[in-house]
Amino acid sequence: MTLTWQKVDAIPGWFGAHSYALWRSLLDFQAENVRGDLFEIGVWRGRSASVLASYRRPDETLYLCDIQVDAPALSTAFEGVGAKGRNIVTIAAPSSELPGRLDMRAMHQTVRWMHIDGEHTGSAVYSELELAHQIVRSDGLVVIDDFFSPRYPANTTEAVRYLEKNPFHFRLLAVAFNRGYFCRPESVPRYMDFIAGGLSRALHAYDCPSTIFKTT
Repeated sequence: MTLTWQKVDAIPGWFGAHSYALWRSLLDFQAENVRGDLFEIGVWRGRSASVLASYRRPDETLYLCDIQVDAPALSTAFEGVGAKGRNIVTIAAPSSELPGRLDMRAMHQTVRWMHIDGEHTGSAVYSELELAHQIVRSDGLVVIDDFFSPRYPANTTEAVRYLEKNPFHFRLLAVAFNRGYFCRPESVPRYMDFIAGGLSRALHAYDCPSTIFKTT
């Protein structure tokens, strides 16, 4: 894999070096025995999507949804990190239209990584989590952008409301670098073991020394 932070940093966007290190650490961990498609809502020029494209295996699909899809910019972004453009599905629509655009039966629990960085409204975040519940695998991860951000409080309040109403769908696994990370309840022990035992070392390997705090 030819992916480096310098190559990702050359792509316009707001995906930072710390999130890059954390994503790579978690995606490396998934690579051991988690297979499935990847999904991103809110793509713009493909900065964070370039990381997902780099980790997409030949038998996996990367789904990219945005109201407007800049195909030339995405092609440039993926070429810049050495990621091939096959098995990439782009959907130019608001996320509210995704259930009608996708084959929900075929995609049932097939996604191992879902990044939500779309409309940033309460109704959108809630419905995007409903979509995630249908398509994310039992060992997959959901990442919500601008979690705990004072600029977009609904990203946090609606996610928490969803968890309270649907306690068996997802659990909040971690909050880091402006994003919330969620997994299925049955996968919490596995991911927590990695966070406690291997994440600091993994982050350090990507030039991101960090401190991890555990709360109840």
